[in-house]
Amino acid sequence: MLRHLTAIVLLLIFLAVGLWWIQAQPSPVTDKAPPSERATAQTLTPVGAEPASTTHVVRPNKDETKVKLKILDEILNSRNDNDRRLDTEFSRLSPETKLAMREKYSSLAPEKRNERGTLVFILGRNLTGPEDVKFLQEVLQEKPCLSLADCSVAAKPETSVSPKDQDAAMGNDVTLVYPQIVALKSVEKFFQSGAPVPALAPALRKVIQTGQASASPTVARVARRIRDHQAGS
Repeated sequence: MLRHLTAIVLLLIFLAVGLWWIQAQPSPVTDKAPPSERATAQTLTPVGAEPASTTHVVRPNKDETKVKLKILDEILNSRNDNDRRLDTEFSRLSPETKLAMREKYSSLAPEKRNERGTLVFILGRNLTGPEDVKFLQEVLQEKPCLSLADCSVAAKPETSVSPKDQDAAMGNDVTLVYPQIVALKSVEKFFQSGAPVPALAPALRKVIQTGQASASPTVARVARRIRDHQAGS
């Protein structure tokens, strides 16, 4: 009888120790927690930390157009065609900036031949879409500027012209068509660069044809030279 009681006591002690050991073991939270709690634990973000983004959102620089136009105004006011910022600040312009510059061109008085030519130069270096080609086409279709004082009125011819005055007159003739010459030069450079946007090539050849039909002998001559060079290449 005593042996039976001892065995029962030992069995109860063994069971108690086993139950204590099982209860002392940590249970995995991810397995025991309800699905809603596990989801909450996985999505919580530490205080002060930003949640990780799965995609990189590129936001356009809204100030680009404003900055570029400010630089442009500084260059135009200085009348310095050799300003190095023309090479460093006006490449790969956004469509919005190019639109603003085309509007700037239209707002300038026709007599601002140098300023208009500078804008054509900048836009002619950013030929990436049909709207850029259309702009050059429109420049070459403009009414001829008859004099630097007033594009709508031809300058009075001099009765006696010295060789020095003749040279000045030739210079004025080039200045009068400066935007158109720059437009054609832009097209020429496009083809010299290997037509970086091949889809624009046919439309730009039409720009050359428009230049050939210009009322200005100077513009027509430059356009023919570019055409002949294209034909021979």
